[in-house]
Amino acid sequence: RLALWALNKSYKKKEVVHSGPTYKSHEIKANKFIITFDNTGSGLMTAKKVLHLPVEQSDDAPEMFQICGSDGVWQWAKAKIISSNQVEVSHPKISQPLEVRYAWASNPEGANLYNKEGLPTGLFKTDK
Repeated sequence: RLALWALNKSYKKKEVVHSGPTYKSHEIKANKFIITFDNTGSGLMTAKKVLHLPVEQSDDAPEMFQICGSDGVWQWAKAKIISSNQVEVSHPKISQPLEVRYAWASNPEGANLYNKEGLPTGLFKTDK
């Protein structure tokens, strides 16, 4: 990853994707959060990564998303990729979502959102 960063930033090779997806913004539509990402490269995907082995794309839904409603209680959320740079996040019991967070743990096993270049999404939390 450091080599990709150097190629993009120091050597000005803008075609080199140097980062995994990063939180850019969000909007709330009815009971769903729409999260928009930067650094998506060729698009978002879910994948599996085991130790030093290459990332393998999967058909799994994005995991490790949590959503919070007006009661202040965080719930594991349902998430799906809806475009090359957006994920929709919701929970059936939360009608007025306030915040979303991703991979919010010391060791977020199961975090599986990547860009198609194989770089992982960093943890983030939206603000109220």
